[in-house]
Amino acid sequence: MNARTAETKLLITLFKTLMLPPAIQLLMIVFAWVCWHRFRSVARLSLSVAVISLWLLSLPIVSQSLFIWLEAPFVKQSSLAQQARGEAVVVLGGGRLRSAPEFSGKDQLSQQALWRARYGAYLARKLVDADGYQLPIIVSGGTVMPYDTDSEAALAAQLLEKEFFIEHVIQEPDSKDTWHNAIYTAELLKQQNIAKVLLVTHAYHMRRAHYSFKKAGVDVIPMATGFVGGRLKSTNDSWYGWWDAWLPSAASLYQSHVALHEYLGLLFYVFR
Repeated sequence: MNARTAETKLLITLFKTLMLPPAIQLLMIVFAWVCWHRFRSVARLSLSVAVISLWLLSLPIVSQSLFIWLEAPFVKQSSLAQQARGEAVVVLGGGRLRSAPEFSGKDQLSQQALWRARYGAYLARKLVDADGYQLPIIVSGGTVMPYDTDSEAALAAQLLEKEFFIEHVIQEPDSKDTWHNAIYTAELLKQQNIAKVLLVTHAYHMRRAHYSFKKAGVDVIPMATGFVGGRLKSTNDSWYGWWDAWLPSAASLYQSHVALHEYLGLLFYVFR
């Protein structure tokens, strides 16, 4: 990654961070504090919006509702693996855990990336190509930060080969984001003479991934995993149901952050 690319990536990351909770609410609170003496009505409005939105986005019932539209088209598609007729499984990267001490300080796949790799391995074993062979897996993901050494694709390939015993893993190690996942994987598919693939990523991320691959000219079958929306527990205990759905939590705020990140990403990709 050259200096210009790294600087651009840093600016984009900073912009996304400031536009999403809880950073956006903290900025609004600071703005209210600065304006309090001269523009008290504006300050009150900013403070009220910050506090109310932070509270709402921390509620499980709100955070999970944000995922429903993102995930809805793929609930049934992800269960149709038996009828799928792809020629390969494409697994998108999902981040890394840097310098894991329990693995001698080596980088490992993040929980998200591990989840996707596991589902990709499951599909590769369950489905076979026209000749009866296990489907190949293509793992896509590069190095995001300048100090990263191994690509996410390399980490995923190592895991799939050594721990899931997948025989045929192809790496796409250059992409920095979902858009380039699609572009570089499309080039790789042409080289491998593969026309149709099973696309594996998290359900909330599938809309953006599917859009990107479609724009890149790849025929994909969405195979989403890690569904979040609609998972609130159903119970006859009204107190437990209230607690489960309406009590604010840090986990729900994080989920809201993830969902809103996808909405922001989709908007950016559509108008790019």
